[in-house]
Amino acid sequence: MGKKLIIVTTLLFFQIIFSQTIRPNIQKLVDEIQKGNRLTSEFINYEGQKSEQFELCQLLDSLATRDELIELVNHNSAAVKCARFCPFMQARYRIFKKIILDHLNDYQEIKLQSGCIGYTSVVADEFLYTIRYHLTKKDSIFIMNLDKQILEDQNSNLHYKSILIRNLQINAENRELIKKLALQKNIQKP
Repeated sequence: MGKKLIIVTTLLFFQIIFSQTIRPNIQKLVDEIQKGNRLTSEFINYEGQKSEQFELCQLLDSLATRDELIELVNHNSAAVKCARFCPFMQARYRIFKKIILDHLNDYQEIKLQSGCIGYTSVVADEFLYTIRYHLTKKDSIFIMNLDKQILEDQNSNLHYKSILIRNLQINAENRELIKKLALQKNIQKP
């Protein structure tokens, strides 16, 4: 009985140690990046000073493994999620499509600062703006399907959806969709 307990305890100990996929040095960088749930561009404020957080993100990208970066896209901090999604788009990892679909309903708020301009957004919107910026013509079918999915989602309150609605062409092809969207909007009003 005592040997079984020691074996089980040893196995549990090793399982706990080896199940940690984020290394401690990477976790320290992540802890610094997520402070204030704010994401900054390379240069900030009126003076255009270099962002310490931006440099930490670059260091993280150079030190973290692909698996660690994948795990960080699902982190509980909106700043970490958004900071790590962009490298996926730039590296053209195939997994980015799954990541964006997994985060379409991620309304976690994030504060962003680019230069001297700051604003608040949500993770899903930031992911969608990022893919729009980085995708190429060969991804157009994915984008069309994604836009259609967002437009048809009655529960979506994304700013990105508002932009899609404003840019819808008024034609026979979109007639039913526009009618459906108008009815949804009227139903939601008290």
